[in-house]
Amino acid sequence: MLKKKKVIRSIWDNRGKTIDRYTIVLNIKEAEGYYCFSLSSNPNNSYGFSQFGICKIGKHLGKRISWKNLPDNIHKHIINKIS
Repeated sequence: MLKKKKVIRSIWDNRGKTIDRYTIVLNIKEAEGYYCFSLSSNPNNSYGFSQFGICKIGKHLGKRISWKNLPDNIHKHIINKIS
């Protein structure tokens, strides 16, 4: 099982303002920011979005939310990517 407290630094939701609705920020820092996943509401769909990159933490990512506020399909997607 994913030990999210050790791997995930923060989770953000911009409530669908852009295709990358969810940003999952990891506890891995680079000079430019943190490693992160940007995801649409349905990242496994052929029209979905799932991208790994580096991001800066801030309100431009949306509202900070907890792991329990993510949909189950996002939980599964992140666990699959990180495991």
